[in-house]
Amino acid sequence: MLYAIVSDIHANRQAWEAVLSDIRAHQADEILCLGDIVGYGPAPAAVLRSVYAHCKHIITGNHDAALCGRTAADSFNPRAQAALAWTRTRLARKSDQVLKDLPLSMKGDHFRCVHGSPRSPSQYNYIIETGDADKTWSHFSERVCFVGHSHVPGVFFTEDNLTSHRAPSGGDVTLEPDKRYIVNVGSVGQPRDGTVLASYCLFDTDRRMVYFRQVSFDIDAYKRELDQTSLPAGAGGFLDAARGLNLPPVRDLIDFSPFERETETATEVDIAVLARDLRRWKLVSLIALVVILCLSAGVALTLAHAKADTPGVTYARKTSVACLTEPKIGEELLEPPESIGELSKTNRLQWYDARVTDPPRQTVAAISESPDGAPVFRLTSSSASPFAISGIPAVAPRHSRFRAKCQFKCHAPNAGFIEVLIAQQSGAKGIKILGRSEPDITNRKERWYQCSTTLADPLHGGERIFFLIRGEFTGAVSLRNLQFVRVE
Repeated sequence: MLYAIVSDIHANRQAWEAVLSDIRAHQADEILCLGDIVGYGPAPAAVLRSVYAHCKHIITGNHDAALCGRTAADSFNPRAQAALAWTRTRLARKSDQVLKDLPLSMKGDHFRCVHGSPRSPSQYNYIIETGDADKTWSHFSERVCFVGHSHVPGVFFTEDNLTSHRAPSGGDVTLEPDKRYIVNVGSVGQPRDGTVLASYCLFDTDRRMVYFRQVSFDIDAYKRELDQTSLPAGAGGFLDAARGLNLPPVRDLIDFSPFERETETATEVDIAVLARDLRRWKLVSLIALVVILCLSAGVALTLAHAKADTPGVTYARKTSVACLTEPKIGEELLEPPESIGELSKTNRLQWYDARVTDPPRQTVAAISESPDGAPVFRLTSSSASPFAISGIPAVAPRHSRFRAKCQFKCHAPNAGFIEVLIAQQSGAKGIKILGRSEPDITNRKERWYQCSTTLADPLHGGERIFFLIRGEFTGAVSLRNLQFVRVE
């Protein structure tokens, strides 16, 4: 299992979207969030919505807890309190309940996650020096504990459960069997390590490796968005580092005084138990769906096109062709879409599948939008929910490579992304991504942009590969000139 573990996003949309793109590029199986989704940053609603959609499991941070009333805000410095007060005016009331329901701790197979420290998680203690780590080892039994809170990535380890040592900074870590570890994954949205890079970790449980990732993001765009609010820019953070100013020690930068006693009984989520319950729920749901479909005349064929364990609607293509024969070099594998208007279960395209996950608020249409009458896909969404459009699979010849590309125009998006992919059908596991291009559509001008991806390595031969566009955004986007070509 490859986990991506993120923390302290702090409503920084630019940093979060950059990290999310990096996570996709590494094809992590699940994303775990260690809290502090909000606070400081100018985009709390967009970031909270996106984190909730993409992270498999989330625990609460001290900013999250203060925002929803689980803890008092008087332990924060004035700047942090002002940010929390402003954030409350930008979130819907139901956000409080989402944050109130988050656990304080989660555990997986031989690892644990908390926001600050496993020593009384609701006190939100910091682990900054080896002396802080010395007090911690007896409060968790797993081999490794992942934390955030200090905004500084780093690793502490022990061989006797008493004496702590700090691992050299900047390097990946192999988890040795005779040692235990505390891993601070750093901060996505408010780095305090003297850099202007968003930090997170990849945890490979099979290889017993922790990989530290640091990702650049658009600081100017963040500053522009911040300047449009009444939030204080503040001092002693990554904006100061961006201006080349020397930063004070980490303890002088912290904005919160840990509580003297626990503020609530520690709640915990067990990843393995949830996964088992989810598999059981999926099986029951699938059986129920099969029974319903078998009792409904004429609808059994939709089982081949819609996933029973995920919400949404698939508008399946009309053609009965299961797979294209092995293509020649330069052969175009995509037919232009017909101009049939808005797609539905009865109004379907001949050569494409389309899927939306929030049907009341998402539409896909095939229309003649351009002056020359060339057909385009028009996608509209009032919720940042996933969508996908795919073509008919093709059998890859031996040592072949392929290129996928399209053009897109943003009419009114305010956040999100679209990516063009070359994917492979992968049996019961679904699909495997072979190549991708991920343009960020946030704040794009209303003109055509091109995105493409080409396989770097030749295929072995026999793979069933296909063209895929997917994304999440709010607003309206047009797609044209979809191409899928064998180049070698």
